[in-house]
Amino acid sequence: MRRMFVYAAVLATATTLSAAAERLYVPMVGAPGNDGRALSTEIWVANAAPSKAAVSAAFLRSGRGAEKRFDVEPGGRMLDLAEPGAVGLATIDADWEAVSAWIPDRWGTSVTEVPVLAERDLYQPGAIPGLQIAHDYEKLMVGAANLSDKASSCEATLYDGDREVGHMAFDVPAKSLVRQDTSEALGAERATYAQVGCNRTFYPVGVTSNTDGGGTGVAIAKSIGPNGACNVWLNLTKQPDGSYYAESITAPNNSHTATKAAPKWIVCLRAPQELNVTKGIFEWDVVAGPWYSKKPSGIHNLGYVFGERYRGGVVGNVNALGPSKSIVKFMQNYNMPRGGNTNNKADILLAKGTLYHPVYTFDATNTTANLRLKNSAGADLASISKDTHPGNGHLLVVTPYGSGGLAGLALVFEFGNYISTHAGHPEVPSIDWQYANPRIHLFVKQ
Repeated sequence: MRRMFVYAAVLATATTLSAAAERLYVPMVGAPGNDGRALSTEIWVANAAPSKAAVSAAFLRSGRGAEKRFDVEPGGRMLDLAEPGAVGLATIDADWEAVSAWIPDRWGTSVTEVPVLAERDLYQPGAIPGLQIAHDYEKLMVGAANLSDKASSCEATLYDGDREVGHMAFDVPAKSLVRQDTSEALGAERATYAQVGCNRTFYPVGVTSNTDGGGTGVAIAKSIGPNGACNVWLNLTKQPDGSYYAESITAPNNSHTATKAAPKWIVCLRAPQELNVTKGIFEWDVVAGPWYSKKPSGIHNLGYVFGERYRGGVVGNVNALGPSKSIVKFMQNYNMPRGGNTNNKADILLAKGTLYHPVYTFDATNTTANLRLKNSAGADLASISKDTHPGNGHLLVVTPYGSGGLAGLALVFEFGNYISTHAGHPEVPSIDWQYANPRIHLFVKQ
């Protein structure tokens, strides 16, 4: 077990537990190991403070579970919440960077990381995120975590490449996790990809197990895709100079005014092949609306672009904060380790009814990102830069992924935030703000 503690210290960023904790969820999938016996999902809370701190946690079955209080000594503590093989949701009130979860094999030498979910990681009704399935499985279970207060109805479509090979429907009680054995739905077929959708806020779950060989014999499928239905599809097309370009200026539905019913606008980009991008330029128009009345200084999204998913895949996230903070900022975490990002900000207060033109450049070759905020005449109002850490030989690797309705998806450009039910959530919706005319220009390695 000593190896597990060492692994936890590496996996979780050492973080001081604070009063700014948020409600986190860990799906406990009850996966069988390579000897057929159930494996535990272990949860570690790190504490970099010189004194102990307290966290509250619970294990939920069908939305019910007694909350426990844990004292976390300096360094950290493993939380004992459920027996091996338990299926449900663990809740922890802590900083996201301080919590790690994994499934160890029975020798404690090999681990499979389990996602730790905050509200920002959840998918909204209408989204159909994908799950990348490990190929060499003996058993595949697909399901969803339902984080809402009401029961949800879900569907999963199973693919082998681009070919649909199975479909199943299932219900998930409130604050619960359900994962279904896919054997009946697949028959003699095998799946390499799945898409899951639910009518409540959810997170898809895919688990494979293999009883042959060493290690855990368990793999957790990676969740990918936009956090909602794609409102606009654009194709990145090759230009005479070898670069790739897409714009919505002449496309249908090339603008959006955020409303309570539709607070987010999602533009999805297809690429014809994997692109080794040396520099990406993303620009669009925003007409500032009113600041969110419940939290004027909250984070109002101007636009963010990512690859497969938010964690570790953000190429750029541009936001504005209202009165008392009065800034525009960006962050990126592309190919960076857990909890890492680089960011910068400029002191400027956006004016209601004014057109702004953000131009965000991710220069992978020179490991820098730059945001230029322009007015309607094209003059710079602010310009800020920050180093990045793209890796991959100083490249932004844009890879098509998905099947079915997400076939060929390579980048997602989202505008606006959903309306959060979490009072302490820093992101706020930008109701009555207008977004239009995204343009994407990718220069590739020749």
